Amino acid sequence: MSVARHLGDDFDVLLYSRNPAEPSGTQKSRIQHLPLEQFGCEPVDLVVNAIGAGDPARIRSAGGHIRAITRYFDDLAMAHIGKTFDKYIFLSSVSVYGDNPVFPVCPNTLRASDSPKRSDYGEAKREAEERHERHGGPIVDLRVFGYVSPRVPLNSGFLLGKIFATTAGAQPFSPEGPDFVRDYIGPSYLSDIFKSVLAGTPENQRMDAISRQPTSRNRILAEMESSYGLKIIWNCPEDRLLIEEIPSASTIAHSWHFPERASSIEVVMSAASEVLACP
Repeated sequence: MSVARHLGDDFDVLLYSRNPAEPSGTQKSRIQHLPLEQFGCEPVDLVVNAIGAGDPARIRSAGGHIRAITRYFDDLAMAHIGKTFDKYIFLSSVSVYGDNPVFPVCPNTLRASDSPKRSDYGEAKREAEERHERHGGPIVDLRVFGYVSPRVPLNSGFLLGKIFATTAGAQPFSPEGPDFVRDYIGPSYLSDIFKSVLAGTPENQRMDAISRQPTSRNRILAEMESSYGLKIIWNCPEDRLLIEEIPSASTIAHSWHFPERASSIEVVMSAASEVLACP
C-alpha cells in the first residue's frame, strides 16, 4: 500500500487481491481495491505482479507449492499481455542467484545452465524469468534484495521487523551469525521504477533494484542503538565480523536517470522513524 499511495499522487491505481481491503477515509480516491476475479476486465497501462506468500514463515510452509502458486498468477497476467495491457513488471527476488550467491552478482550472467542451490521460492522466480524470456514481450523482472516501508509487519519474521519489534518493546536484540550486507529500497524508489517503465518502452530484461549504497546488519544495529537505545546482546565474537561486499553489479538502474536514490541505511532509518514514532 505504501507504493500505491506514492503512485496515487499521479495515477489511477487498481489493486487486485484475493481479499480486497475495505477503503478507508484516509486512502486516496484514485486507489481502488478490487477482487482478483475482475483482473483483465479493464484496460490499464502497466501491470505489476506483486502476489506472494508474504513473509518467510509462509514461504517455508508453502514448500514446493510456492512454484505452482507463482506459475498460476504469472500465467494469469501473461494471458492479458497485448490485450488489456502492454507493459508488465514481475517482482522477482535475488533468491534466483541461489541461497549463497557470490557477490557482486551480475544480473546478465545468470542463465538456466547455472545451477546454484536455490530454495523452492528461488526456483519459482527463476522459472518465471525463463518464461518471460521465452515470451519476449516487454516484461521487466525486477529483482528485489530488500524492501522496507513504514508498514513493515513487526511479526513478519523479516530481519528489520524483528529489530523494530524488539526496539519498540524495549527488549534486547541478539544477532545470529556473522554480519552480512543487504540492499534496501523503499516505497519512493520502487514507485519511481514503476513510473519509469510506464513512461518508456521497456525491453524484456532482468533488473536488480539497488539503493545508492548497501548497508550491513551491524551498521543497522549500531544506528538503532544510537538513535533509539536498542540493547544488543552479542552471543559470540564472530557475530561482530563485518563482511565488506556489495550485493549487485547491475548498472541498469543507473542508466534510467532516476531521481537521487537514498542509501540503504537512510531507507531503513526513515522507516524506523515512522514505525517507532510516538503516538
